[in-house]
Amino acid sequence: MNKDNIRFTKSMRKTHTIYMPDMLHYHNELLSAAFSIGGYKLAVVPEYKEFPAEMLSLVNSSYCTCAMDIIGNLMTHLKSPDTDVSRIAILEPQAGGACRAGNYYDLIIQCLKRSGYKIPVLSLNFSGAESHPGFKIRPMMLFGAVAAVCYGDLLMALFQQIRPYEKEEGATKKVYDKWIKALSQDISSCRNLFFREKKYREIVSDFLKIPRFSREERPLKRVGICGAKGRFQSIAERV
Repeated sequence: MNKDNIRFTKSMRKTHTIYMPDMLHYHNELLSAAFSIGGYKLAVVPEYKEFPAEMLSLVNSSYCTCAMDIIGNLMTHLKSPDTDVSRIAILEPQAGGACRAGNYYDLIIQCLKRSGYKIPVLSLNFSGAESHPGFKIRPMMLFGAVAAVCYGDLLMALFQQIRPYEKEEGATKKVYDKWIKALSQDISSCRNLFFREKKYREIVSDFLKIPRFSREERPLKRVGICGAKGRFQSIAERV
């Protein structure tokens, strides 16, 4: 375990909110429902338009834009008067590979230390690295997370493919929000975690009912090319 990190104890499980960077915009609410199975309260770090100036001294300029965005939003949130830093922890997925994204975990720990915060940083991995006594991934919680990712991927694909052609603005978002709410309730109640094909068909059928233009009626002229993280992060929609 990183010697500069703070341990997440068993007592913190009841008192702390675990904040996760907004890296999976279409999956966040579903993952929060999955974590609730294990008794954890998971929230997403809000997106801010402006970051504190001192952030530039915390993150090496060789890191990518995504790292700047994640650390910037996190540090801005910690400085918010509405944030109780004594009752939060931070969760960061850790691949552990050679990519700099695998180092976000240690980077966050160092940024917190240099800023004077004593906040536990949890690593989401399945290798047992950086374990904490108060954070354990139980089987049903894992099954819920797998279902959340699968449902989230489907909703993301349908939302991104149908929204550009919708005849009524906002129609796709209404269907998307409806299913996010329904699936979150299912996951938190451990329903429809397995044998999901029937539910997939219901979701697809619901999206296909949305009135939309054909590609000939509304040819798309704007094309954007982005990396893998831009596909999942909501910030890409504003670029």
